[in-house]
Amino acid sequence: FLLEELKRLDSRSDYLAYVPTVADIRQLADCLLQIPPRERAAMEKRLAGIYFVTNLSSGGFSDYVFDKNGTLHTILVLNPALLKTGISQWVKDKELSAFLDDRVDIGLEVDCGEKGRSALLYILLHESAHQLDYVAGCTPYVEKELSKNGKRISEVPFVARAWQGYDQPLPRYDFNPRGRLHFYGSSAGPRLSRSELPAAYAGLSATPFNLLYGSQNWAEDFAETVAFSELKRITGKDCR
Repeated sequence: FLLEELKRLDSRSDYLAYVPTVADIRQLADCLLQIPPRERAAMEKRLAGIYFVTNLSSGGFSDYVFDKNGTLHTILVLNPALLKTGISQWVKDKELSAFLDDRVDIGLEVDCGEKGRSALLYILLHESAHQLDYVAGCTPYVEKELSKNGKRISEVPFVARAWQGYDQPLPRYDFNPRGRLHFYGSSAGPRLSRSELPAAYAGLSATPFNLLYGSQNWAEDFAETVAFSELKRITGKDCR
């Protein structure tokens, strides 16, 4: 059921269920053990399942479901390509997915000092932050559909420091072309010319956001902040 729903939502016919190997399960278990205790506790309490989907358009995503009593639970969908890709390469590809490959003279270099660690660790740190957010309300709400039972921005200092709305930063932290960025080939809008990449990172450098990806909304800002903070704890290095 989930696979068919994913195909419908993303208008993709090539999504396939992936059965992890024993080595994959070991890698997954090792990464899960490196997730911070609060995030891991939230997942142990409310996570209904982890699913691998071949050809998934993104690295992974979290979503929510309600049980018959109205209690919110979560699911986690992962791209098996994470298992064999380095963190630096995945972060680079994720950021560049918002841009066309139309300028060979403009590029991006990323160094997260991962020393052989796979992108699965980075994505799990990111997604586990979403998981905690769904369960504990770290931001006012993770998705607009949940705003009815959410918090006021003023109740969440992390969000209030940079955001005036779910996907609208405070004016001093907005920049061009932030509002036109669409990642992982999203159907929400076209990719931008690579010629806009320097201006995008110049604008990003004047904000508290870790990545262009994190500048989309406060939920992604929170997840990226957690992921990069925890990566530094694990690797001892900042991601540059």
